[in-house]
Amino acid sequence: MPDNEKKQIIEKEEKDKVEKKDTSTTDFEVWFPKPEFIETIHKERIKIPVLNAGKEARIFQSLARLLEKLPKEQIKGDLEEFNAADLFKILPDLLKDAPKEAFSIVSELLTSKERSIDEQWVEDNLNFEKIIDLILPFVAGEAKLFEKVGGLLEKLSLTVSF
Repeated sequence: MPDNEKKQIIEKEEKDKVEKKDTSTTDFEVWFPKPEFIETIHKERIKIPVLNAGKEARIFQSLARLLEKLPKEQIKGDLEEFNAADLFKILPDLLKDAPKEAFSIVSELLTSKERSIDEQWVEDNLNFEKIIDLILPFVAGEAKLFEKVGGLLEKLSLTVSF
């Protein structure tokens, strides 16, 4: 098969992958839209500031600390084979540390130049539904960024191989 045909086949496969990824991301964004404001349990409305790289880095560190605390031997292997029984095995460790890290993440997400929000404020003014409403869209957005970077690296490696 000539190089030109190989290149066309690879480009078509890449295009199909991108179309599938875009659809799944869009579905996720429909279910977990990125909020512009959050209302506290005391009915105070707070604007969610734009994140800078420093805040994103601190949030990644909190997520990494949480993942480090998960028992690795229980989540080895194919994640598609991970089931409810596996989740119940790791749930005690996850629940022990998740709230503290979630408070830290939300504190970073909500702190702005105008308003400093600490973990105690998060604990006193938000419930877990609101916390999850803030964290999930952030994680989805960052996952989308990593997909783009991964796709770019994959394209670069394909280009180099030709």
